[in-house]
Amino acid sequence: MVRKDHDSVLQEEVSAANFAARLSEIEALMATQGRPYQHALVLAMIRRDRPIVRFLKERAGYACQFEGCTASIPTRGGTTYVEVAHLDPVSKGGGAVALNLVVLCPNHHKMVDLGTLQIDVSDGSKVEGTLNEQPFRIFR
Repeated sequence: MVRKDHDSVLQEEVSAANFAARLSEIEALMATQGRPYQHALVLAMIRRDRPIVRFLKERAGYACQFEGCTASIPTRGGTTYVEVAHLDPVSKGGGAVALNLVVLCPNHHKMVDLGTLQIDVSDGSKVEGTLNEQPFRIFR
């Protein structure tokens, strides 16, 4: 077997025909690397929105506000795990104000963040529009 360097081993394509050989090469390479190591990342953030987030979760009864959602993820603290999503993202100037925030389960939060969201109505009692071309309603 010809010895290959780290980058060339990792960059080769894996096909069904060479899978076993590639796996052996990668395992051999990993054996020469020693023990895995960890990186520590320290991040300091100041969260000014905690009081409003707590208030909104309590007001929603720790339940997803997306109409028809029955998702329930119990927490050790006795509540249900929910997240607070920005309808207008912070990266686009959206703030942590009640009319820009909704309480959602993790799935609906990710759909709002990554999907195609169009809001037609947004007021103190509801948000209506389309998400990924499907109509939705969120009750506040």
